[in-house]
Amino acid sequence: MKIKALDRMSALDIPSGINGQTYNFEQSMQIITEKTGVEFAQTFEEIDSLVSIGLWQYYGFGEPATYRDLLREMAQLFGGFAFINRNGKIEFKRLDNTNPVAEIPAKRRHSLTLSEHPLEFGELQYKSDSGDVTTYTFKGNAATVYFENNGFIYSGNTLIQLESISESLKNVRYYPGTIEYSGNPALDIGDYIRITGGDADGELML
Repeated sequence: MKIKALDRMSALDIPSGINGQTYNFEQSMQIITEKTGVEFAQTFEEIDSLVSIGLWQYYGFGEPATYRDLLREMAQLFGGFAFINRNGKIEFKRLDNTNPVAEIPAKRRHSLTLSEHPLEFGELQYKSDSGDVTTYTFKGNAATVYFENNGFIYSGNTLIQLESISESLKNVRYYPGTIEYSGNPALDIGDYIRITGGDADGELML
């Protein structure tokens, strides 16, 4: 018997056909599903409720090469990411939804390696397709998020948009690392877990 697995995100790796035309967030959802057959797990209203910037007012104007690039632009608007969930649908998550879905105590861990320092974000740096770089700093001594060529980001009010995006990143704090454990197979991409017991008691991992 042979089992072949395919991440449905690869269905988005086709030319978008969007060449300099205006598109908004909700239209982009419809276009992606129509052209690739991949549906969204959330409605536009549910996704809009994840953020405070009002996605309905954000119009893109650019030429995303593929539908994956278009999806990347959409996720960047609220400092989050998109992935294919277990039902084969596109789902959006914010990085600052840090409520842990599970705790892993020392007795269930086979091994644990954590970074010496937690990962926190303190700066956004955006490079437009014309090469202009805009930097917005909201916390000192923290990591910088770099991104570029997003059709939804307008020159002229780039700094204001970066400030809005930063709202989803201000409270992100977790320890990168590797853990081997026995337990919950229901964890998904973007879930936070809390480590209990041992030297890392109470720390979060993403």
